[in-house]
Amino acid sequence: EIEEAVRNLASPAGLAIDDAQRRLFWADGIEMRLRSAPLDAADIDVRAAATSTLVSTIPMPAAVGFDPQGQHVYWLDQARPASLQHTRVDSGRDGGDNNGGEE
Repeated sequence: EIEEAVRNLASPAGLAIDDAQRRLFWADGIEMRLRSAPLDAADIDVRAAATSTLVSTIPMPAAVGFDPQGQHVYWLDQARPASLQHTRVDSGRDGGDNNGGEE
């Protein structure tokens, strides 16, 4: 059975999962954001209400990865010059306006 995890995505550009905290991370190329939502929400409407923005400005996101030990979310930004960026999960969660850190 296929279930919808998150709806109304404009242009998703990557996906990562934090198994321990049961969170889903994704980037959206049109919204230019890195977002997060709980995987264990009772239904999709509860999950949508609990969705948070970790980073609010990513011009051209291409991929998302998660480091469970360091608690960092990584993403590629293809804007020129292209870069690999990251943020700690707890520094941007709950609607934070974190611009991440370049590597």
